[in-house]
Parts: sequence; C-alpha cells; structure tokens
Amino acid sequence: MNKLRRRLTFANVMSVIAVFIALGGSSYALSKLPKNSVGKKQLKANAVTTAKIKKFAVTKAKIKDGAVTSAKVADGSLTQTDLNAATMQFSKVVAKARGSSTVEAPTTKFAPYPLDNATYTQAANENDRYVAAVDVTIPSTCEGPNRQASAILLVDTNPASPSELDVVGTGAVVAEGTGTVTKRIEIGSSGTKFEPGAPKAHTLTVLVDAGCTTGGGVIATFAGVNVIGTSS
Repeated sequence: MNKLRRRLTFANVMSVIAVFIALGGSSYALSKLPKNSVGKKQLKANAVTTAKIKKFAVTKAKIKDGAVTSAKVADGSLTQTDLNAATMQFSKVVAKARGSSTVEAPTTKFAPYPLDNATYTQAANENDRYVAAVDVTIPSTCEGPNRQASAILLVDTNPASPSELDVVGTGAVVAEGTGTVTKRIEIGSSGTKFEPGAPKAHTLTVLVDAGCTTGGGVIATFAGVNVIGTSS
C-alpha cells in the first residue's frame, strides 16, 4: 500500500487524466452538446452526404420555399409520373381523333369524314380548344374559277343537319391552274369549350366541301383532330 501511495504522485495522476481525456473525452463532449448547438457553420463542406441522411428524414416542412431550384434538380430525375398533372396549369393534348378513309366530297353539299375516337370527355376544370387538318386531292375534273376545298370542325353537332353554333374551326385551300393538286387543309380553332364544372362528353365532327363549278368533287384521304386542354 505504501509503495502504491508513493507512486501516486501529482505528475502520474495528471498523466492518467490526460490519457483518459484523449481517449474518451470527445465521446463525452459529443454526448453533452446542447440542443441545436451544431449548425451549418460548424459543419465542414460536403460533410453531410446522402448516405448519412436517414430515409424520409427530409420532408417538405424542412425545405424552405424556393430552396430547390431547377439548377438543383438533375436532368431526367423528374418524370410525368412524379407530377400531379391535374393540379398544374399548363396546356397539353388531352384527346386525339384520326381518320384514314377515302371520302369524296360532292360539289352540292358537305360530306362527313369518319374519325376514330371521335368522342372524348372534357375534365371539370379544363378549357378546351381545337386544331385539325384534312388532306385532300382536287382532281383536274374539278373546274371553275375557284377550284378549292374547305373543311369545318364541329363539336356536338348533328352531321345530317349541322348548326353554325357548333363550329369550332374552319379551313380551306385553293388549287391554282387546271391539273390535279393534293393539299392539306389546316383548320384553325375559332371556338373553345369553357370548363364545364363536371366531366362532359363531346363528339367531334369533320365536314369536307368541294368548291367546283363543274366536274368531279374533292377526295379526302386523311383527317386529324387534337384537343388541347388547359387546366384552371
């Protein structure tokens, strides 16, 4: 016991304490850090990596408004499935109707052009407008001072007795000279459908007309309609 007491000098005790602090002092200090005492100023650059962040630890409540800009989003990391399209105010094609039949439009009346998927449903909060086209051939037998073909796009009309109130787009082409000419009629939108408040079904109709004074009519070989919807 006396030998032990003689060895417990001040220098020996202090050296043991120094070793203890060196080995375990940092753990003690970390366990006693005050709450919120480590902020971004105390962290080294790039010290916090994705591997050190717990899954679902970063929620929208922890992200400041405007903190995530386009520069911070990797190209291709967000796809259409990541977006709630119904809540976004942008325009997109919401319905398509196409036809590839061969239809002759006489010089005496409009001829209906058959479309696949001619009926679509307008969303409750959606404003719709329309763009369309018809490919036509004006034969050499179509004669007159105005060798032309025209097309009309209507919504929810009776094809046998169309109403001007149902017209949402018109277009026409003129054939110069006397030979056979093939052209595309571009139908611009002149009407829209305002948001209905509840889902509403619509039917698209394309009518083709020949502007020949004498001779044969106009041949239509293709028609297409795109419905462009804008959510409000």
